[in-house]
Amino acid sequence: MIQDPNKPADPQGNQPAPDDAATPGPQEVESLRNELDTMKDKYLRSLADCQNIQKRAVAERNEAVYRGQADMAKALFSVLDNFERTLEAAKSTKDCKALAEGVRIVYDQMVKVLGEFGLERMSLAKGDPFDPTYHQAIAQHATDEVDPEHILHIAQPGYTMRDRLLRPATVIVAKALPAPSSMESPETA
Repeated sequence: MIQDPNKPADPQGNQPAPDDAATPGPQEVESLRNELDTMKDKYLRSLADCQNIQKRAVAERNEAVYRGQADMAKALFSVLDNFERTLEAAKSTKDCKALAEGVRIVYDQMVKVLGEFGLERMSLAKGDPFDPTYHQAIAQHATDEVDPEHILHIAQPGYTMRDRLLRPATVIVAKALPAPSSMESPETA
């Protein structure tokens, strides 16, 4: 390390004490303060921009959800209109078969409209294996009609939308019949 000949050497080998030339002057301090204020301003503006982008994204997502709901509602208007016509016709008809056929047509129309939005009824039958991912068991019955841990009865169908579960199927699950008692009753002996 080269020492300044004008500065006294520190006997402990430390750096010489800074002199007044290293202390910033009032103009330099003012310049640094202005630079700091400029940086703070840029930071605050960037932070505000980020917050505005987040708010816009939330608003756009909410608008997209609303548009999707509105599209579904518009698609269901014709189904609703047909239900109203069916109810009006039910007031004056005595033909139950014709009325039932009208309700069936409206039901099929509703299934079709909901299917266009990705809604699907789960395909399920008696004897299918019970899967807790897609089925909700409401009871178990001992039976030999179907294998244990298989569906005995479908109480309510399940639905998916675009391969996502919306509602599990509500089912009754079969369990094995109790084993016959190995002890004979006194009456059979």
